Amino acid sequence: MRSKSKLLRVFLSIVLIIPLTMGLPNIALASNGVHDDGLVSVEVISNAVADSMLPENLYQAVVAENNPGGGISPKGLSEPDSNSVWNLNSNGQYNFHVNVTVGTIYSNYVFTGHGGQVEVHLVENTATSGKYKFRLYKRGIFNTVLYTYQFDHGSVQTISMSSFASDAKIFFEIEPNGYTNLTNSSYIKKN
Repeated sequence: MRSKSKLLRVFLSIVLIIPLTMGLPNIALASNGVHDDGLVSVEVISNAVADSMLPENLYQAVVAENNPGGGISPKGLSEPDSNSVWNLNSNGQYNFHVNVTVGTIYSNYVFTGHGGQVEVHLVENTATSGKYKFRLYKRGIFNTVLYTYQFDHGSVQTISMSSFASDAKIFFEIEPNGYTNLTNSSYIKKN
């Protein structure tokens, strides 16, 4: 009986690792341990939740693997470097997506070429209750919050922001409240 239990634990370990490294959609398995009677309890969780439990470097690798060609590369608690620039005038609209449970996520660029006006479109795709926050910052020696908004999960929002310097380097953050999933239909563009 012990060899079956050990074999089951090895199998579960493999099942746990494969979805996390291959990015299989919608499920990952987490073992809660082997009980005295030899039974194993299993909890089914989403890949987003499982991915968010990874160490930061592995989480970034999984997100990059699952989202080639764009979107926010999670920065964790760090703001984007002022040399990582996306010019909204010459490069155009910047589409992004965010899939996060805990921690604040910052854009991976500071944005220029906006002429002091931007439009942000947010498509949040979760059915959880609660609200998440969006903040727009001006990058400087001391970063300045220009706008703060709070939106319901599962909503679609379009916001126009202006009244900041046309040459300002701006960036944004998403502060989740529970699981927050902004689809890749979300964007920031010059208004």
